[in-house]
Amino acid sequence: MRKINNQQFQSDMITRVLSVMLALVAFAFSTSSLADKGDWAEDESRWTLYFGLFRPEVDTTIQFTSETLGIDGSVIDMESDLGLDANDTLPLAGLRWRIAKRHTLDFMYFELSRSGSQTLNAMLSFPCDVIDPANCMPGVPDAPNTCGENLCILDAMVDVASKFDVKVLRLGYAYSFYRRENTEWAFSAGIHADNLKVSVADSGNILNGTIVEDQGLPLPSFGLEFRHRFRPKWAVWAKAEWFGIEFGEYKGDLIFASAAVEWNAWEKVGLVLAWNHFDVDFEAGDSDFKGAFNWQYTGPMFALKYDF
Repeated sequence: MRKINNQQFQSDMITRVLSVMLALVAFAFSTSSLADKGDWAEDESRWTLYFGLFRPEVDTTIQFTSETLGIDGSVIDMESDLGLDANDTLPLAGLRWRIAKRHTLDFMYFELSRSGSQTLNAMLSFPCDVIDPANCMPGVPDAPNTCGENLCILDAMVDVASKFDVKVLRLGYAYSFYRRENTEWAFSAGIHADNLKVSVADSGNILNGTIVEDQGLPLPSFGLEFRHRFRPKWAVWAKAEWFGIEFGEYKGDLIFASAAVEWNAWEKVGLVLAWNHFDVDFEAGDSDFKGAFNWQYTGPMFALKYDF
């Protein structure tokens, strides 16, 4: 049974994405030798460290379908169907490094771990590896508790405990094609390396397995970044990035957007209020079995920043 996981595809994506990012970083370092003392304003630092709290509203859905069995799989909403919390407050850390006048790197990291329980009383479709075979016997496609080659239709009252764990690491690069004393426009590129694990289980062992393996989805994105200082101690910035891919049995797209206001309250210490949005759609499989996964989060972030 093919879950939303493929090691060869993952390896190819990692190799290609890292090659692009390493080329961008090499370009940044090769041009950094052009920098001199005039590249930075007197009050501008090369390094900025962020520590803060992020409170996202999360929406997660999974769907399994099989044209071979004539099944248009049910959409499983992990918040409403499986009882996961839709909101959480998370610690977040980030780092921004201005390598040269027109080149910057930035990093962001946070973890989200949720668990929930819910009673399922509707007909839902799951991968057969997640269903105990004794509760899902072969039969006609539209019968309750029917197991095809890869998909099971379950019609039963089941108390389900579910878990959703994700670690988010973002590496970004920006090249400033327009830079003035208080305004900056840049082309940006990033890697969103999301490590996911989704599992379900119940006391009766009707469901007991992992839907999404513990795996990384290294998806790149490309877009624009804008920064503007409108007062000596105040600045705003915004970023929007997108990426789409269709590769064999795989299809997906990613949207990342962020906007913030910064207040440099003290000499090297300031406050940041931001709004972050992330949305990823990923499909894997063919007419025999296809898994679709959508995960999005959006919400405010409050952080303390230190310039050095």
